[in-house]
Amino acid sequence: MNRTIGPSDESEMARSRVGVACHISAAAPGPGARRYDASLSPRERSSISNGIWMCTFHAKLIDTDAKQYPSALLKQWRAAAEERAAVELKSTWSAARNLSIRPFTHAAELVALGNENKIIGDALKAAGLTEAWGAAVASLARDLCVEVARNAFQHGGASQFRVETGGRALRLSDDGGAFDILSLAHHPRRRGAGLVVDLLLNKHADTVLLTSQRVTDRNEYVLAKLEAATDIPALTPCAIHLDFETIRRTVVDIAMFNTCTILYVIMPEYSSASDAYLFAQQIKNARAPNSVVFVLRDASEAMKCGILHALPEARIVCLP
Repeated sequence: MNRTIGPSDESEMARSRVGVACHISAAAPGPGARRYDASLSPRERSSISNGIWMCTFHAKLIDTDAKQYPSALLKQWRAAAEERAAVELKSTWSAARNLSIRPFTHAAELVALGNENKIIGDALKAAGLTEAWGAAVASLARDLCVEVARNAFQHGGASQFRVETGGRALRLSDDGGAFDILSLAHHPRRRGAGLVVDLLLNKHADTVLLTSQRVTDRNEYVLAKLEAATDIPALTPCAIHLDFETIRRTVVDIAMFNTCTILYVIMPEYSSASDAYLFAQQIKNARAPNSVVFVLRDASEAMKCGILHALPEARIVCLP
Protein backbone atom coordinates (compact mmCIF):
# COMPACT_ATOMS: atom_id res chain seq x y z
CA MET A 1 0.00 0.00 0.00
CA ASN A 2 1.50 3.33 -1.09
CA ARG A 3 1.18 6.37 1.17
CA THR A 4 -0.32 9.32 -0.68
CA ILE A 5 -0.18 12.10 1.91
CA GLY A 6 2.50 13.36 4.27
CA PRO A 7 4.01 16.46 5.89
CA SER A 8 5.41 19.38 3.93
CA ASP A 9 8.19 21.76 5.00
CA GLU A 10 6.46 24.75 3.42
CA SER A 11 4.45 25.52 6.55
CA GLU A 12 3.04 23.93 9.70
CA MET A 13 -0.32 23.41 7.97
CA ALA A 14 1.02 22.32 4.57
CA ARG A 15 0.67 18.77 3.30
CA SER A 16 2.33 16.91 0.44
CA ARG A 17 -0.18 14.91 -1.56
CA VAL A 18 0.69 12.43 -4.28
CA GLY A 19 -2.75 10.87 -4.49
CA VAL A 20 -5.42 11.38 -7.13
CA ALA A 21 -9.21 11.09 -6.96
CA CYS A 22 -10.18 8.90 -9.92
CA HIS A 23 -13.42 7.88 -11.57
CA ILE A 24 -14.14 4.17 -11.59
CA SER A 25 -16.49 4.64 -14.53
CA ALA A 26 -15.57 7.55 -16.80
CA ALA A 27 -17.50 10.78 -16.24
CA ALA A 28 -18.27 11.14 -19.96
CA PRO A 29 -17.93 9.10 -23.16
CA GLY A 30 -15.30 9.86 -25.74
CA PRO A 31 -11.69 9.11 -26.69
CA GLY A 32 -9.68 7.90 -23.71
CA ALA A 33 -12.73 7.40 -21.50
CA ARG A 34 -12.29 4.20 -19.53
CA ARG A 35 -15.02 1.98 -18.18
CA TYR A 36 -17.78 4.38 -19.26
CA ASP A 37 -21.18 3.03 -18.19
CA ALA A 38 -24.10 4.52 -20.11
CA SER A 39 -26.57 3.07 -17.60
CA LEU A 40 -25.37 5.44 -14.87
CA SER A 41 -27.09 8.78 -14.37
CA PRO A 42 -25.03 12.00 -14.28
CA ARG A 43 -25.55 12.09 -10.51
CA GLU A 44 -24.28 8.53 -10.12
CA ARG A 45 -21.20 9.28 -12.24
CA SER A 46 -20.28 12.21 -9.98
CA SER A 47 -21.09 10.31 -6.78
CA ILE A 48 -18.39 9.28 -4.33
CA SER A 49 -19.48 5.69 -4.93
CA ASN A 50 -18.00 6.02 -8.44
CA GLY A 51 -14.67 7.27 -7.10
CA ILE A 52 -11.45 5.70 -5.88
CA TRP A 53 -8.36 7.33 -4.35
CA MET A 54 -5.15 6.18 -6.02
CA CYS A 55 -1.47 7.02 -5.99
CA THR A 56 -0.37 8.88 -9.13
CA PHE A 57 1.26 5.79 -10.62
CA HIS A 58 -1.82 3.58 -10.35
CA ALA A 59 -4.13 6.44 -11.28
CA LYS A 60 -2.37 6.54 -14.64
CA LEU A 61 -2.08 2.76 -14.89
CA ILE A 62 -5.80 1.98 -14.53
CA ASP A 63 -6.58 4.36 -17.38
CA THR A 64 -4.24 2.61 -19.80
CA ASP A 65 -6.04 -0.75 -19.86
CA ALA A 66 -9.75 -0.96 -19.05
CA LYS A 67 -9.79 -4.70 -19.74
CA GLN A 68 -7.11 -5.47 -17.17
CA TYR A 69 -8.60 -2.98 -14.70
CA PRO A 70 -12.40 -3.23 -15.05
CA SER A 71 -14.88 -1.44 -12.79
CA ALA A 72 -15.56 -4.56 -10.73
CA LEU A 73 -11.85 -4.91 -9.87
CA LEU A 74 -11.51 -1.26 -8.86
CA LYS A 75 -14.56 -1.55 -6.61
CA GLN A 76 -12.95 -4.57 -4.95
CA TRP A 77 -9.76 -2.57 -4.43
CA ARG A 78 -11.68 0.28 -2.84
CA ALA A 79 -13.66 -2.04 -0.56
CA ALA A 80 -10.46 -3.79 0.54
CA ALA A 81 -8.72 -0.47 1.24
CA GLU A 82 -11.66 0.80 3.27
CA GLU A 83 -11.81 -2.41 5.29
CA ARG A 84 -8.05 -2.30 5.94
CA ALA A 85 -8.29 1.33 7.06
CA ALA A 86 -11.15 0.47 9.43
CA VAL A 87 -9.17 -2.39 10.97
CA GLU A 88 -6.07 -0.22 11.40
CA LEU A 89 -8.14 2.53 13.00
CA LYS A 90 -9.71 0.12 15.48
CA SER A 91 -6.35 -1.52 16.20
CA THR A 92 -4.75 1.86 16.89
CA TRP A 93 -7.60 2.76 19.23
CA SER A 94 -7.35 -0.62 20.92
CA ALA A 95 -3.61 -0.21 21.48
CA ALA A 96 -4.11 3.28 22.85
CA ARG A 97 -6.86 2.27 25.24
CA ASN A 98 -4.71 -0.53 26.66
CA LEU A 99 -2.19 1.99 27.92
CA SER A 100 -4.20 3.03 30.95
CA ILE A 101 -7.06 2.24 33.27
CA ARG A 102 -8.94 4.78 35.32
CA PRO A 103 -7.69 5.26 38.90
CA PHE A 104 -10.24 5.02 41.70
CA THR A 105 -11.12 7.99 43.83
CA HIS A 106 -10.81 5.50 46.67
CA ALA A 107 -9.03 2.17 46.35
CA ALA A 108 -10.99 -1.00 46.99
CA GLU A 109 -10.22 -2.12 50.52
CA LEU A 110 -11.25 -5.15 52.57
CA VAL A 111 -10.92 -5.66 56.32
CA ALA A 112 -12.61 -9.07 56.27
CA LEU A 113 -14.05 -11.60 53.85
CA GLY A 114 -17.73 -11.89 53.09
CA ASN A 115 -18.45 -9.58 50.17
CA GLU A 116 -15.07 -9.60 48.42
CA ASN A 117 -16.40 -10.63 44.99
CA LYS A 118 -18.73 -7.65 44.69
CA ILE A 119 -16.40 -5.07 46.25
CA ILE A 120 -13.50 -6.05 44.00
CA GLY A 121 -15.70 -6.61 40.93
CA ASP A 122 -17.41 -3.22 41.26
CA ALA A 123 -14.07 -1.47 41.79
CA LEU A 124 -12.46 -2.99 38.71
CA LYS A 125 -15.56 -2.29 36.65
CA ALA A 126 -15.43 1.36 37.72
CA ALA A 127 -11.78 1.46 36.68
CA GLY A 128 -12.72 0.39 33.14
CA LEU A 129 -10.55 -2.72 33.32
CA THR A 130 -12.50 -4.74 30.75
CA GLU A 131 -12.46 -1.90 28.23
CA ALA A 132 -8.74 -1.37 28.77
CA TRP A 133 -7.44 -4.94 28.91
CA GLY A 134 -10.12 -6.99 27.17
CA ALA A 135 -12.53 -9.44 28.77
CA ALA A 136 -10.19 -12.44 28.94
CA VAL A 137 -7.38 -10.76 30.88
CA ALA A 138 -9.71 -8.53 32.92
CA SER A 139 -11.69 -11.52 34.20
CA LEU A 140 -8.47 -13.30 35.20
CA ALA A 141 -7.28 -10.13 36.94
CA ARG A 142 -10.51 -9.98 38.92
CA ASP A 143 -10.17 -13.65 39.85
CA LEU A 144 -6.59 -13.06 40.99
CA CYS A 145 -7.62 -10.17 43.24
CA VAL A 146 -10.34 -12.27 44.87
CA GLU A 147 -8.10 -15.31 45.34
CA VAL A 148 -5.18 -13.31 46.76
CA ALA A 149 -7.55 -11.56 49.18
CA ARG A 150 -8.97 -14.87 50.38
CA ASN A 151 -5.51 -16.34 50.82
CA ALA A 152 -4.38 -13.28 52.79
CA PHE A 153 -7.25 -13.50 55.28
CA GLN A 154 -7.68 -17.27 55.49
CA HIS A 155 -4.04 -18.37 55.51
CA GLY A 156 -1.95 -15.26 56.13
CA GLY A 157 -3.82 -13.78 59.08
CA ALA A 158 -4.25 -10.45 57.29
CA SER A 159 -6.36 -7.66 58.72
CA GLN A 160 -6.41 -5.59 55.54
CA PHE A 161 -6.30 -6.12 51.76
CA ARG A 162 -6.16 -3.31 49.22
CA VAL A 163 -6.44 -2.94 45.43
CA GLU A 164 -5.34 0.23 43.65
CA THR A 165 -5.31 1.09 39.96
CA GLY A 166 -3.39 3.62 37.97
CA GLY A 167 -1.62 3.82 34.64
CA ARG A 168 -1.74 0.33 33.22
CA ALA A 169 -1.36 -1.59 36.49
CA LEU A 170 -3.30 -3.14 39.33
CA ARG A 171 -1.46 -2.98 42.65
CA LEU A 172 -2.53 -5.37 45.39
CA SER A 173 -1.26 -5.43 48.97
CA ASP A 174 -2.03 -7.10 52.28
CA ASP A 175 -0.56 -7.19 55.78
CA GLY A 176 -0.65 -10.96 56.12
CA GLY A 177 2.27 -13.34 56.51
CA ALA A 178 4.93 -13.64 53.83
CA PHE A 179 3.51 -15.37 50.78
CA ASP A 180 4.94 -16.58 47.47
CA ILE A 181 2.26 -16.18 44.82
CA LEU A 182 3.95 -18.80 42.65
CA SER A 183 3.14 -21.42 45.26
CA LEU A 184 -0.45 -21.25 44.02
CA ALA A 185 0.57 -22.42 40.55
CA HIS A 186 3.01 -25.04 41.89
CA HIS A 187 0.65 -26.56 44.44
CA PRO A 188 0.14 -30.30 43.74
CA ARG A 189 -3.61 -29.87 44.25
CA ARG A 190 -3.79 -26.72 42.18
CA ARG A 191 -7.32 -25.36 42.12
CA GLY A 192 -8.93 -22.01 41.32
CA ALA A 193 -6.17 -19.65 42.43
CA GLY A 194 -3.43 -21.84 40.99
CA LEU A 195 -5.17 -22.04 37.64
CA VAL A 196 -5.49 -18.24 37.51
CA VAL A 197 -1.79 -17.70 38.22
CA ASP A 198 -0.80 -20.42 35.76
CA LEU A 199 -2.87 -18.85 32.96
CA LEU A 200 -1.50 -15.37 33.63
CA LEU A 201 2.11 -16.58 33.74
CA ASN A 202 1.89 -18.85 30.73
CA LYS A 203 -1.01 -18.28 28.33
CA HIS A 204 -0.88 -14.49 28.72
CA ALA A 205 2.83 -14.11 29.52
CA ASP A 206 3.58 -11.96 26.46
CA THR A 207 0.97 -9.35 27.39
CA VAL A 208 0.76 -9.49 31.19
CA LEU A 209 3.29 -8.80 33.93
CA LEU A 210 2.84 -10.35 37.38
CA THR A 211 5.25 -9.76 40.26
CA SER A 212 5.10 -10.16 44.03
CA GLN A 213 7.39 -8.73 46.68
CA ARG A 214 7.68 -8.71 50.46
CA VAL A 215 8.15 -5.11 51.64
CA THR A 216 8.62 -4.73 55.40
CA ASP A 217 5.52 -6.45 56.79
CA ARG A 218 3.38 -6.39 53.65
CA ASN A 219 2.93 -8.49 50.53
CA GLU A 220 2.79 -6.34 47.41
CA TYR A 221 1.71 -7.54 43.97
CA VAL A 222 1.68 -5.86 40.57
CA LEU A 223 -0.45 -7.04 37.66
CA ALA A 224 0.03 -4.96 34.54
CA LYS A 225 -0.70 -4.86 30.84
CA LEU A 226 2.46 -4.85 28.73
CA GLU A 227 3.08 -3.10 25.43
CA ALA A 228 6.88 -3.17 25.27
CA ALA A 229 9.90 -4.38 27.23
CA THR A 230 10.77 -0.81 28.18
CA ASP A 231 7.48 -0.55 30.12
CA ILE A 232 8.56 -3.03 32.78
CA PRO A 233 10.99 -1.05 35.00
CA ALA A 234 8.38 1.67 35.54
CA LEU A 235 5.78 -0.89 36.56
CA THR A 236 7.70 -2.94 39.12
CA PRO A 237 10.91 -2.77 41.16
CA CYS A 238 11.33 -6.50 40.50
CA ALA A 239 13.11 -5.97 37.20
CA ILE A 240 16.67 -5.66 35.89
CA HIS A 241 17.14 -3.74 32.65
CA LEU A 242 20.53 -5.02 31.52
CA ASP A 243 23.25 -3.43 29.44
CA PHE A 244 26.18 -5.28 27.90
CA GLU A 245 28.63 -4.08 30.55
CA THR A 246 26.51 -5.60 33.31
CA ILE A 247 26.21 -8.89 31.44
CA ARG A 248 29.98 -9.25 31.18
CA ARG A 249 30.68 -8.79 34.88
CA THR A 250 31.99 -11.90 36.59
CA VAL A 251 29.50 -11.57 39.44
CA VAL A 252 26.18 -9.77 39.31
CA ASP A 253 24.77 -8.49 42.59
CA ILE A 254 21.07 -9.29 42.69
CA ALA A 255 20.73 -9.26 46.48
CA MET A 256 18.42 -6.24 46.29
CA PHE A 257 15.94 -8.38 44.38
CA ASN A 258 15.79 -11.18 46.93
CA THR A 259 12.48 -9.85 48.24
CA CYS A 260 10.93 -10.45 44.80
CA THR A 261 9.45 -13.87 44.13
CA ILE A 262 9.32 -13.14 40.38
CA LEU A 263 12.23 -11.29 38.78
CA TYR A 264 12.07 -9.87 35.24
CA VAL A 265 15.39 -9.73 33.38
CA ILE A 266 15.22 -7.45 30.35
CA MET A 267 17.97 -8.29 27.89
CA PRO A 268 19.43 -5.41 25.84
CA GLU A 269 18.45 -5.04 22.22
CA TYR A 270 20.62 -7.06 19.80
CA SER A 271 21.70 -9.50 22.51
CA SER A 272 23.36 -12.66 21.26
CA ALA A 273 22.91 -16.26 22.36
CA SER A 274 26.14 -16.11 24.39
CA ASP A 275 24.98 -12.92 26.16
CA ALA A 276 21.77 -14.61 27.23
CA TYR A 277 23.55 -17.78 28.32
CA LEU A 278 26.17 -15.83 30.29
CA PHE A 279 23.68 -13.92 32.40
CA ALA A 280 21.46 -16.95 32.93
CA GLN A 281 24.54 -18.79 34.21
CA GLN A 282 25.35 -15.92 36.58
CA ILE A 283 21.85 -16.06 38.04
CA LYS A 284 22.22 -19.80 38.48
CA ASN A 285 25.59 -19.36 40.22
CA ALA A 286 24.10 -16.72 42.53
CA ARG A 287 21.46 -19.26 43.60
CA ALA A 288 18.80 -16.59 43.35
CA PRO A 289 15.56 -17.64 45.04
CA ASN A 290 13.52 -15.88 42.42
CA SER A 291 11.46 -17.22 39.58
CA VAL A 292 13.17 -15.58 36.61
CA VAL A 293 11.46 -14.25 33.50
CA PHE A 294 13.78 -13.31 30.64
CA VAL A 295 12.35 -10.58 28.42
CA LEU A 296 13.79 -10.77 24.92
CA ARG A 297 13.57 -8.51 21.87
CA ASP A 298 14.25 -9.88 18.38
CA ALA A 299 15.18 -13.17 20.01
CA SER A 300 16.69 -16.04 18.07
CA GLU A 301 16.00 -19.66 18.89
CA ALA A 302 19.66 -19.92 19.95
CA MET A 303 19.11 -17.23 22.61
CA LYS A 304 16.15 -19.09 24.04
CA CYS A 305 18.05 -22.39 24.04
CA GLY A 306 21.05 -20.75 25.72
CA ILE A 307 18.92 -19.41 28.57
CA LEU A 308 17.12 -22.70 29.15
CA HIS A 309 20.38 -24.65 28.96
CA ALA A 310 21.82 -22.60 31.83
CA LEU A 311 18.56 -22.08 33.73
CA PRO A 312 15.96 -24.70 32.75
CA GLU A 313 13.32 -23.32 35.12
CA ALA A 314 13.42 -19.83 33.59
CA ARG A 315 10.49 -18.46 31.62
CA ILE A 316 10.94 -16.50 28.40
CA VAL A 317 8.77 -13.65 27.14
CA CYS A 318 9.21 -11.94 23.77
CA LEU A 319 8.23 -8.27 23.53
CA PRO A 320 9.03 -5.45 21.09
